[in-house]
Amino acid sequence: LLDDFICIDVETTGLHVSRQRIVEVAAIRFLGGSETERFETLVNPGRRLPKYVADLTGLTDVDLAAGPPFAEIAERLAAFLGDALLVGHNVAFDLGFLNAELARAGRPGLVNERLDTMGLAVRLMPSIRKPSLDAVAEKLGIAGRTRGKHRAGFDASVTAQVGLRLAEHARDAGCASIDDLRALGSSLPKRPNERH
Repeated sequence: LLDDFICIDVETTGLHVSRQRIVEVAAIRFLGGSETERFETLVNPGRRLPKYVADLTGLTDVDLAAGPPFAEIAERLAAFLGDALLVGHNVAFDLGFLNAELARAGRPGLVNERLDTMGLAVRLMPSIRKPSLDAVAEKLGIAGRTRGKHRAGFDASVTAQVGLRLAEHARDAGCASIDDLRALGSSLPKRPNERH
């Protein structure tokens, strides 16, 4: 089901897309289950890195100062992504930040089809209470974050393996096409503790 796609992941200075910036972006192209090409770079956010983000990623202000501003990579990144299916774990987060940065760089946003591995995990692995990338990868027997640091390239690679494995589970559960898979990943069931 999941054959030709690009797995994306970003690291950011915080969680609020309007106020924060990307500090690292990774996009990995997969074809037939194997990695074929990779776009990965640090990004200079033009501001100091909060301590909790530095602790989470292992990155420093010195690391980021050597990276290009997002505007300098926007065109190459957009060309790399093209019209590919974009796969991510909570992919709306990554795309929200990428589109905000593209807008700041005066470029159109991404309208690519997308597949959320977090949504798939919630649907196909209901026993996982908090479907973080690490928790899902561990449950699927995929080697997770041995370094203990969140980095875009590593996380994108693990997300791709999670996506491929979940696509197999979905096919066994009756999904017959990529559209079925996308619909399954986007239609999150309501949790009992949610109000809406």
